[in-house]
Amino acid sequence: MSLSSYTSSRAPRIGVLGAAALVVAGLLTAPTAATAVPAPPRIMAALGDSITRAPLADGPTAGTGINSWSTGTTPSVESHRARLTALGGSPVTAYNVAVAGTTSSDLTRQAALAVGYRAEYVTILSGANNVCKATSVASLPAVDEFRTDVASALKTLATGVPSAEVLLLSVPSLQAVLDAGKSSRSAVSAWGTLGTCPIMLADPLSQAESAVQRRSAVETRIREMNAALATVCASYATCTYDGGAVYGNHPALADLSPVDYFHPSLSGQARIATITWAEVLDNHLFTDAPAPTQPTPEAPQPAPAPEPAAPQPPSSGSPSTARWTIDETSSKLAFAGSWRATRSTRDSGGSVSFSASKGSSFSLTFTGTRVSVVARRTPSSGISDVSIDGVPVGRIDGYAADTEYQSTVFASETLPLGEHTITVTVSGSRAAASTGHNLIVDALIVEVPQ
Repeated sequence: MSLSSYTSSRAPRIGVLGAAALVVAGLLTAPTAATAVPAPPRIMAALGDSITRAPLADGPTAGTGINSWSTGTTPSVESHRARLTALGGSPVTAYNVAVAGTTSSDLTRQAALAVGYRAEYVTILSGANNVCKATSVASLPAVDEFRTDVASALKTLATGVPSAEVLLLSVPSLQAVLDAGKSSRSAVSAWGTLGTCPIMLADPLSQAESAVQRRSAVETRIREMNAALATVCASYATCTYDGGAVYGNHPALADLSPVDYFHPSLSGQARIATITWAEVLDNHLFTDAPAPTQPTPEAPQPAPAPEPAAPQPPSSGSPSTARWTIDETSSKLAFAGSWRATRSTRDSGGSVSFSASKGSSFSLTFTGTRVSVVARRTPSSGISDVSIDGVPVGRIDGYAADTEYQSTVFASETLPLGEHTITVTVSGSRAAASTGHNLIVDALIVEVPQ
């Protein structure tokens, strides 16, 4: 059975360096005026499947959308529509064009409807049906096809309503549904009777190797699909990906409908609304971001003396080191090749730049004795080459099974005090488990003796 047989404002990042620390002409950059924050939308649209259509949330009723996390009017759900109305002070017109039982292949059609309604805000939650309609591990949805479907929908929106903010949500974890209901006889019985998403929920109590491997393969494919969502969304300036927030949601039994123990109940819809609204706030889609401020270098810390001697304070002649962070938006970074940007409050300064094109690179000329690279590591990150002053010094493997933010992926050896240039280049290679070749730069950290 499919998901229903029932009929993530933006303030610019300013890369700022201390003039006393980095002896490069013109390094201190004045903050620019913040980008105007879009007013709360007057018209919104919701794309997707039955999770957004919200059938069975309050019992065996048709999915009219009144209980939807996105466009619903049920007070206890506190939908995005309700929160936007409160934020803007006037009613929001909402169109729920999600269709129960559909896969991502229907998103472009739905997006065209949103364009016709002149939507100013669009939510997209799709992909679970792609997985649930698989009859075996071999027939799990192809990531490339899923990516193409979503990209087509985003292109339709970008062309038809170019200023509309789009919140693209991750595919939910089906293992989390299994975990929530497997201890309930009613849930296990309902899954068997209704044939609900058998690729995950068939034989829910079995610990046979084949069952365990089947479930693991499903979750792996969902994570790969979510990595594709992150990449596609990053191609559009008005698209915000939730960073895996929906995938990371682990519902309680009460958050599942008592009819099929699969679709969200009223509390489940409210939970999705809360989790996803946090992405709207965190990414400042319709609210002001805090004003950017000049960063302060970390205070030097004295190294403790080896045991058993008591720690001694540094002598008056002991050197100290200041550390300075240069965000990837700084004009002091030079980018070559094809680069795009994407945003998350989990990143240093709120955004990253990324490229998957072999030969694309970024470089920084600095004065100091050490330099480190901070990146976002993801399932779709590849391997990049690092050189300092034209000499190869190492490689960066950005792959991680789960996304890691503000990860130090490279730290140089101690360099002679003076001017140096670090260059990081997309190699076009990747780890065996990676699904892509992305280099995702967040910031660089330069150390300078005081």
